[in-house]
Amino acid sequence: MKTSEKLDQLIPALLKVQSDLPKVMDKDSKGMYEYTSLDNLLIKVKPILEKHKLVIIQLPVGDDIMIGIETLLCHESGQFISNKMQTNIESSKRINLYQSAGTAITYYRRYSIMALLNLASGEDTDGVLEQELAPKNHRNHLLHNQKLWVMVQQNIITQI
Repeated sequence: MKTSEKLDQLIPALLKVQSDLPKVMDKDSKGMYEYTSLDNLLIKVKPILEKHKLVIIQLPVGDDIMIGIETLLCHESGQFISNKMQTNIESSKRINLYQSAGTAITYYRRYSIMALLNLASGEDTDGVLEQELAPKNHRNHLLHNQKLWVMVQQNIITQI
């Protein structure tokens, strides 16, 4: 994290923003998880930031193997807070390298804004375990395997 030398104007403005911000999380299309898209997040926070003379600037960063985002929260006085998030980019069977990079940038943009503004992200569903998405009969099988693995780790079972 980087900051300007002084924050005496930015911090009071940020406190006012935080008290004015509405709930930004919405239910997903199935009504199961709270989530907000980058578009909806920006629609909700930009007018409030502008009201308090703040702006968010986000720029892609990276090199041959890393991709990420640098997010700056700037006050009209020139005071700022910035943070950089990066990760390795990799293609997979489901998405190519460019899609992976785009996904990472969008993800980091959303979470960087939420972190800078101290917004809760709701339940983290990006890493939902397979058994939560599996059909019920398959879920029981997975839970049984999980219990077996815990028992192995606790040396209750020494062989499977």
